[in-house]
Amino acid sequence: MSVKIQEDNGFYSKQLNDSFYKLYQVALTNLAKGRFLAKQEMEYDEAVFNAQSKILVQAIVYEHPELFYINQFATVSYNNGKAIVVFKSLYDELELNRLSDLLEEKIDCIYNSLKEYADDKMTLLYKLNEYLCTAYEGENRYTDDNGNALGVVINKRARCEGFCKVAKLVLRRFDIGSIICTGNVTLNDQTIPHAWLAVYFEGEYYAFDYSFNASTSYLPVISPVYTFMDKETINIDRTEDYAYPITNNQTYLFWILHHGETYYISDLGNADPIKTNNGFITVHHLINFQEITAYEDAYEISKWIEANVDLSRASAGFSHVLIRNLSVLLIYYFND
Repeated sequence: MSVKIQEDNGFYSKQLNDSFYKLYQVALTNLAKGRFLAKQEMEYDEAVFNAQSKILVQAIVYEHPELFYINQFATVSYNNGKAIVVFKSLYDELELNRLSDLLEEKIDCIYNSLKEYADDKMTLLYKLNEYLCTAYEGENRYTDDNGNALGVVINKRARCEGFCKVAKLVLRRFDIGSIICTGNVTLNDQTIPHAWLAVYFEGEYYAFDYSFNASTSYLPVISPVYTFMDKETINIDRTEDYAYPITNNQTYLFWILHHGETYYISDLGNADPIKTNNGFITVHHLINFQEITAYEDAYEISKWIEANVDLSRASAGFSHVLIRNLSVLLIYYFND
């Protein structure tokens, strides 16, 4: 067999020393030919070896999702002056050529469904988010096939890592660079491993967390809450293993940081406040609301606000403005 190794920005592989980078290159060459073992002569230092071994596996697994057939847990050992890395095949090795062609075909289908947005990169990124979160069911459990690109596009279900690998392959078709980031997320008081993308857009890297958006895929509108995240937002509940290049630029983060993305009036308390000179503002994009009548605007919205938000910080009261054509509700809270 022969799989074409695709170019990448090399976030992980650039952190390898010379000896491990040579092992990385040998491993890629061998894996592309269906050979799951690679060796490289090097000197041994236990601490360096252990640290570099981890980066080596991540460089192969996360920079090259086209190698869909390898288990992400490789064995790296040292014997007789050589480092040895061994991967396990997830599929019948006699079927790898056919399966590789099948993955290419599936990625082509996604590319063709999105290529009308190729000249509008921001829309393209949102549309890719929407496509993945409606096409694939999100899963928290770990299986071999929900974490590799082929398993995801065939079975239409993915864990976080699977979403990242498919998205990375699609973004490459549009010449958009990305990094599969890894860390932890706290969910229901439990810390679990997590993966998300850092996507290169207009000279900056933004975090895109497609798997979290997938949890809302039953809704007709996919929320942009987990796209275009900056360092502050991505660090709210995640601990990164690396200093991933994620921007502090908040140009595209208005809805993410301050929106409300309100599906029900009881969601009004979830919006983040925007500070003003004498209080703060919250902004709510009203999703799936029936048309609000003039009577409701004049007499009922203020009652809904009082019933569903914490007014303890608004000692001087509040007011609101409904922007009908945008389905946006602005609430002004006054402290003096």
